Amino acid sequence: MGSVLVADPDGQIASAAIVAGNGARQQMHRIPGGMFAAVPRIEGEIEVSCRDGSTARGGYVTPHMDARAKVTGPCRLVTR
Repeated sequence: MGSVLVADPDGQIASAAIVAGNGARQQMHRIPGGMFAAVPRIEGEIEVSCRDGSTARGGYVTPHMDARAKVTGPCRLVTR
């Protein structure tokens, strides 16, 4: 199935989504432990909107593949 997990250890993220090149969006869900998660239905990249109003994008997401990322510093998305 594949999954996308974004760690938010400092609680910076207001929302997270997978965003496709054509503009389609799939919202990610906040789960306990400072994480956002989704089972990807679209191909694209991770986008996080932080509480300070900034956004960050990165990584590659596609169905049937696992992707991991972490938000550090001032709303910086680091993919693994």
